[in-house]
Order: sequence, then C-alpha cells, then structure tokens
Amino acid sequence: MDKLFLVDLTGAMKGGGRSAFGGGRRRGAGESSLMNVSEGGEEGGEEGSLLGQLLALLDEEDGWRVSYSDLAGLASRVPDLILPEPWKIHRCEFCVHAKGAATRRDCLTNKHAVNRLLVRRGSGFVGQCHLGLTDIVEPLVVGGRVLGAFFYGSVVVRGTEQEAKRRVRRYCARRRVDAGPFQQRLERAALVNREDVEQRREKLRTVVRVAARLAEAAGVPMENDWPRRGGLPWTAAMGYPATLRRALEWVHRHSTTSVSLAGLAEVLNTNPDHLGRLFRRHTHGTLGEYVNRVRVERAARLLRTGRYSVEEICHRVGYSDPSHFGKVFKRLMGCTPGKFAAEGFA
Repeated sequence: MDKLFLVDLTGAMKGGGRSAFGGGRRRGAGESSLMNVSEGGEEGGEEGSLLGQLLALLDEEDGWRVSYSDLAGLASRVPDLILPEPWKIHRCEFCVHAKGAATRRDCLTNKHAVNRLLVRRGSGFVGQCHLGLTDIVEPLVVGGRVLGAFFYGSVVVRGTEQEAKRRVRRYCARRRVDAGPFQQRLERAALVNREDVEQRREKLRTVVRVAARLAEAAGVPMENDWPRRGGLPWTAAMGYPATLRRALEWVHRHSTTSVSLAGLAEVLNTNPDHLGRLFRRHTHGTLGEYVNRVRVERAARLLRTGRYSVEEICHRVGYSDPSHFGKVFKRLMGCTPGKFAAEGFA
C-alpha cells in the first residue's frame, strides 16, 4: 500500500506541503440532504447507472461523501457513467455552507486547482482543503489520460483538528465572514483515523477501476479526449485571456439564455468588439457558434439517457424551434437528434 501523506491542497499549484496522519476515533457527521436537489442539470437523475450505484455504496458509510467530476464529457457517450447533479458536487453540511454566496468562488477555485494538479500528476493523493477538510482524490485514467476525478471524504483526520480550526479562523477573517457557523459545522464533520483513510482509499480505487473498464468496454473513440473545464480542453482554456475565460464560464452557466455579443460584453464590463475578437481567435468561431456547441453537447447527453423526447430536449437546452434545433444538431454532430438517440442504444 502506498505511504499515506497529507497534501496541502491550498498550495496545490505551488507544490504543497505534506504531513503524516495520526490515529484516532470516529465521531458522527452532520449530513446534508441533497440527493433530491439538482443544481440545474436535467441530465441528472440517472441514479440507476452502474457508476451511480457504486458511488451510493461508498456514500452511505459513516459521514464519508463521494463525488465525481467528468473532466472530458465521457458520460455523453458512456451511459453507465451518467450521474445526477448531486453526485458531481461536495455536499456535506460543511461544504454546502462554504458554498454560500460570499465564499462559493473560493471553493470552486480550490477544486479547479486540485483537478489541475491531478491531471498533471496522473496519480491520486490525499489532501486538506483551504478550510481544513480532508479528501481522497483519485483520477479516472482511460487511454493513458486523466479524464475524470473522484473525491471521497469531506472528513477531519485525527491530528489535523487544530489545523482545520486555524484555517477556518484565518479564512473567515480574510473574507470578513462570521466564523461561528463554519466552526459549528466543522465540529459535526466526521472525525476519522489513518486506518479509515487507507481502507476507504482502497474501496475508492476499486470503483475507479470499474469506471475505467466501463469506459473502455463502451468502445467509443477516445483518441481526442482530453481533460476539460466547461467543455474546453484545459490545456487551451488555461492559456486564454481572463476576459474570455469569464465569458466561457458565463455561457456554460447560462447556456439556455439567449444573449448577444453586446449583452455579454455589458455583463463582463468589456468592449464587444474586443470580446468578439477573443472568441474568433481562441474558439475559432463566434459567440453564437460557441453557444450552439454547448447546447448541442448538452442535448447529446440528454439523448443518451433515453428519458426525453427530441422536442423536450430542444426546449431544455435553449431552442424554441425543433426544426432549427435539428439542423444545428446535424451540422455539429453529423446526424439528426433522432438518429443519434437510436444509435446510442443500438
């Protein structure tokens, strides 16, 4: 078994420090009832997928929480990897509070940094986030590339309690938010010992191996698959100008909303001509073409679930005219939505 170290995930992009775990006992964890809540993705709800069933087995145990980030869109072609939205986020009581309006961005920034570290390393690790909770992080590797990230934990490891409290106090002071609610929820987080972490890591690795076999057995071409953030290859997106990255993130969060270049430029407080040049230079198309790509990719995921008609999906992804939707889909995917759905289950 690998020697277990604690990686400081707040320094993930700087090399991070590490320290050994101590032993300890376990205490009960406060839970957040989020399995019936979606953060806005209708393609969620496939609790019956094989990966969903496996994650449910891990998630039921003693306050440990598991989530998965599909970094390359594999679920759009491998139905057994489709997950409802709650499986894609950290959802313990502490994390739900930390994702409040004033502090949500920091949690997202920390997670993106961890994903980048995972892609660069190509192997898993155990780490402590900027607020002191510990997670096991393991990559889904298919064809020699990291295409997904599993997180398992949201726990406090015995011996790190004081460091976790210190991080909470320091963070809340810096952000000028009340530390009390954070500290109360930290006290209710699951307290685990080193042996717990080692055993859970082996369980997670088994799930990861099954997920990799499912992806390989699906027989879909993966030569062009690379880790992505928001539908774009990370290697490209990380080098984009900050204004364009903000624009792409806005489009992915509001893909069903019709927006003009001038309207988006106003939201971002930038010049529309400049924004248009950024889109053409880095995405090789216009804002409208990029929006179509995002909508069609989402439509493809919904079609693979078999739960919705083409007309329902048309409206869910942001189109009002099914005929227009069909033409856009065929231009980008090479076939009609109906044929795509039929072939997906052939």
